[in-house]
Amino acid sequence: MALIEWNSVHGRLFLDRLSIFAFLLVLPLLVVVFPHRAAAAPVLNFSIYAPVQHDSPLHIVGLHYDERGVHIDLSNDSDKVIVGAYIVGINVVPLGCAAGPREGYQVTGLAGFDQLRMGAHERAVASREGSVSASQLVSNARHLETAYLQFQVGVVEADFADGTKWRTREYPQTPFDPSLADSDAGKCPDATAAIKALSMTDGVQHPGRFEKPSFEDENGTTDPPRLRFSCSLEGSKAFCSAH
Repeated sequence: MALIEWNSVHGRLFLDRLSIFAFLLVLPLLVVVFPHRAAAAPVLNFSIYAPVQHDSPLHIVGLHYDERGVHIDLSNDSDKVIVGAYIVGINVVPLGCAAGPREGYQVTGLAGFDQLRMGAHERAVASREGSVSASQLVSNARHLETAYLQFQVGVVEADFADGTKWRTREYPQTPFDPSLADSDAGKCPDATAAIKALSMTDGVQHPGRFEKPSFEDENGTTDPPRLRFSCSLEGSKAFCSAH
């Protein structure tokens, strides 16, 4: 009986060693068949803001983004009919998000992009033809060499049907809120990788048709209106979607 027990124990030891040996032989094959997952693609982020304009008769009350670009929800708070408006946007590079050392944030350029007709106390969505495209914003980010682009939009002029017009005190400059730029400072933990990948992009693609308003969230209306979206930089394309 003792001999049988001894052989049984050593038999199990032999099988255990054989199993370990077999596992070591198979391990390299498992590494080949199941390679390590590739690192996530660098991401380019955008924040679109509409700074509050208390003195304007025409207010931006929401922002939308779809495959055609960024669109603007407007509210005519006056008693007059608006027959035209001039809305501009300004690019802002938050601190710590651009290539190389930079002080503060960089503000660059103006871009007018809409005209419309609105009745008194009427709401409307600015024309799709006047939208800011994702391709344009990606191109701006590439030119500015930044991994995070903030774009502030504001009304600088409203033209009324009676021939009068309203202009912002900053005209022809766009309304600009530096506190919004400061709020996005330091949100680029890996700016170098994103900027390098961005320099090789030559176009934008979308995951399909979608549209997302910025002015509705879990707590209700945001103030000021804000829209966020991001683009995954994969090869020569930027794949953009709202979030």
